[in-house]
Amino acid sequence: MTRTLRAGGFARRFLDKQLGRLPFWLLVAGLVLVRLLIAACQRVYLTPEGAPLDDMLMVRAAQSLVEGGWLGGYGAFAIAKHMGFALWLAGLHTLGLPLLVANTALWLAAAGFAAWALRPVFRGNLSRLVLFAFLAFQPFSWAPFTLRAYRDAIFPAFCLVLFAGVAGFALRIGQTKLRGGVLCAVGAGLGLAGGWLLREDGAVLLVFAGCALAVTLLFVLFSGRGRKGTNGGRPIAPQNMAQPFSDASARAVEGTLPQGAAPAPPAAVKPAASRKLARSLLALLPFAMLAAGVLGFSVANSAHYGVFMVSDLSSGSFPQAYGALAAVSRAESGDVQRVPVTRAALGKLLAEVPSLAPLQDALATGPVLNGFASKETGEYGGSFYYALRLAAQLAGKTPDAQTAQAYWQTVADEVALAVDEGRLQSESISASVLPHFTGDLLGPTVAETGSGFLAVMTFADTDPRPAESVGEADAIDAVAAFLHSQPQRGYVAGTDEPYYNTLQKAVFLLCDILTWVYRIAIWPLFVLALVGMVRLFITARRGPESGDLNPKNSDKYHIISKTAPGEPLGAKPGAPGGQRVNPMRLLAAIMLLGLLLSFLLRLVVAGVMEVAAFGIGTYVMYLAGGVPALLLFCALGSALLVKRETPQAVK
Repeated sequence: MTRTLRAGGFARRFLDKQLGRLPFWLLVAGLVLVRLLIAACQRVYLTPEGAPLDDMLMVRAAQSLVEGGWLGGYGAFAIAKHMGFALWLAGLHTLGLPLLVANTALWLAAAGFAAWALRPVFRGNLSRLVLFAFLAFQPFSWAPFTLRAYRDAIFPAFCLVLFAGVAGFALRIGQTKLRGGVLCAVGAGLGLAGGWLLREDGAVLLVFAGCALAVTLLFVLFSGRGRKGTNGGRPIAPQNMAQPFSDASARAVEGTLPQGAAPAPPAAVKPAASRKLARSLLALLPFAMLAAGVLGFSVANSAHYGVFMVSDLSSGSFPQAYGALAAVSRAESGDVQRVPVTRAALGKLLAEVPSLAPLQDALATGPVLNGFASKETGEYGGSFYYALRLAAQLAGKTPDAQTAQAYWQTVADEVALAVDEGRLQSESISASVLPHFTGDLLGPTVAETGSGFLAVMTFADTDPRPAESVGEADAIDAVAAFLHSQPQRGYVAGTDEPYYNTLQKAVFLLCDILTWVYRIAIWPLFVLALVGMVRLFITARRGPESGDLNPKNSDKYHIISKTAPGEPLGAKPGAPGGQRVNPMRLLAAIMLLGLLLSFLLRLVVAGVMEVAAFGIGTYVMYLAGGVPALLLFCALGSALLVKRETPQAVK
């Protein structure tokens, strides 16, 4: 007995449900206003004297940009980080926009783009409205770290645009028109370039983008290569994904055209080779936009500082010198967790490397010791590279960027010479400031990755209530004025609890309720997405869900869809010479796997840095870049499981 499956079902009908245009946009506007109200009720958290390498580094660079001095005078930290966030702050100041509202508007724009990019799956505007709300109100968007004037407040928005753009482009590979694919590729490029210029570890996004490029090119070049066969005794001509058929032509080949009716001629399209070339070039567009962003930033740094690079901490001669020092320390003192260069090894280096000797006094000064050395052990922690750069600045060795490049190259050369002459021991040198990872750190890293997974899946540390800023009142007011924002003011009488007005209390209560909704809903959505991904891999090999679907509805779920112009024409399941693999299902499964692995990769990277360098405990700010991948994985995977059909192209 053949099993059948209804083509309806509430969930599937919901995904295709349409609202009227006016109600749809009124609801969108209502969601946007509520989300912006939450941001307006929050307050910035400022520490003018307590964040010289983080918040205040960005604020001072933005102030310099507004004054026309690029990122300010050269120093140990001027271009140590990727400073894209300083451009954002300068732009907001110039436009007179408050920081938290502008950051939230950026996240809402990213959520709106994602809801549009996934139209091939969420075909009804009601389901797209729900997807937009699901992304817009996710609790990490109002977490305490988003209240700081720091880059991680907007980094997730660029990650969301990248992931959604790549997914949307993949879902549109079979489209006849390229407009949707172009917009998705541009969005992916903005996300990739923006993420790279915001954070040094934005390079992790290249893993996802590079794999997506490879997979997309394979599908563009090789999908839809039809082959001759028969369908009930009727010939099936080989077709290409770039050669769409009209309804009548497709039904004639499938044997469903009414008797005596003549098939309509194929639509006039470009040759297959030119269409494949166009799609291949579109797949490369995000990388071209990344190159343009890096080039523009490097040119600006070259004009102002004389060095052609985005960051002189991760580029140029400093990573070579730092890697050489760390390699000597490992050989002289062994691996010491979270201590890249031990005190003992540093003493030998200062004695044997002439260019380092002038730094000895500076390394013992208050700013260096208090900022980067442990009070208990006296050892420098995982951020020793900042201590080293600050000591070089205080010793007068790096007055400008070009001199700094020459100085650190001298340090690297002198360390190499001392090793060659046997005055120092050294392990293999890695020209990088990344912490050294050894086998004994594997277990703690796995445990920390698990802690990060639980922190994200339980939406930990997402209390929307702002804390009182720390520092002198005048300094706080000055920074707040530059950001067009308000810090939290006042305490509840007789307590050390910040005071919140009635509207704030109501809004924050709403956030608490929504957070618990997400904490409950994310687990079943994650499981459904996993099942949906596995099911797509299985059914992609079988083609349509033969045995699960009523034969009358088979073509609805096949890759050949009368509502999907531009997809390759093939045989029905079981026909001789028919397709054994459903390309669109396979591509959707790989896309889901890529989103899941990107989320896990962010957790692993944060786990490695915590175990090998930071030692501050699980901090959701460093995990936030993976949250968009998780949300899209849950939404897409669940929807594709419910729909039980191949994603269809849309106009």
